Amino acid sequence: MDYNDFDKSYPIKITTIKIPERPDSVEWRKGTGHWLVQLKIDSDHHICFLYSMGSGNKEQRSTGPNPPFTRGTIAHEENAYWPKLTVAQVLDSLMMDALTAEDHPSLDHYLGEFHANETYTWQEFRKARRTYEACQDNKDKLIKLLGIKGYELLITVERL
Repeated sequence: MDYNDFDKSYPIKITTIKIPERPDSVEWRKGTGHWLVQLKIDSDHHICFLYSMGSGNKEQRSTGPNPPFTRGTIAHEENAYWPKLTVAQVLDSLMMDALTAEDHPSLDHYLGEFHANETYTWQEFRKARRTYEACQDNKDKLIKLLGIKGYELLITVERL
């Protein structure tokens, strides 16, 4: 099953607003794009959240005789732009976080897998904890949007 098949059962509409930075004061690399996103099925099933994407996802405007641009290889920043976000792209990103939450039922388990053999500073530990909690939150958001049956179906969708 792919996202087109999933959309037949769960027709989700997306609304996005590009924002200059995230208000949650999390450090992001220069060039990262940020949006306020709403995914909505109906008035009872919708979620709003902040969404960020690295600059490797920018696309290049065609200018003159240059060869076609491949995503992730920005040559001229002034000709780069952010592509329109799609439901499939955003769901896939949220689903990757949700699967991380599924695979790691506790912070200790998460730290053991992704940060084994590391000595943490307090700041590094807090950053890892925020990442783990964000994965848990995204899982909860998907369940709120889709219900448990929809969430379980989404797990079976082919990743992008």
